[in-house]
Amino acid sequence: MNTSENPPTQKRKNDVQAYFIFHENYFPSVAWDAVKDYMLGLNEADFDTFQLIPFKNPSTLFWTAFPLGIFGVDRFVLGEVGLGVVKMLTFGQFFIGFVLDSFTIFDRTRNFNYEWFLQIKLRNQAYL
Repeated sequence: MNTSENPPTQKRKNDVQAYFIFHENYFPSVAWDAVKDYMLGLNEADFDTFQLIPFKNPSTLFWTAFPLGIFGVDRFVLGEVGLGVVKMLTFGQFFIGFVLDSFTIFDRTRNFNYEWFLQIKLRNQAYL
């Protein structure tokens, strides 16, 4: 994904705004400007590709993890395999970890998405 040298058009600004109407909840609020600025600098093909990245939906993960979190599903989905195994073997760390994770799942998912975004951004800057 290459960033373009041209200033963003009004259509691009509208497209980024439309993306954030549906995906604002996917990132921590402190990261919104960084993600928007990155999207505004992409060329058309890379912008379309960026929109297809399957970031994790915090609400979906919560409703998946709530009944299955005692088995560590939330940790597995976020790539924390070691903690997922521990939760699975200890029935959600004796239920206490399950309850605590239920309160933090939204923030952990947003942070996971932002870290994923930063990896994509850094990888693409290496190709420039």
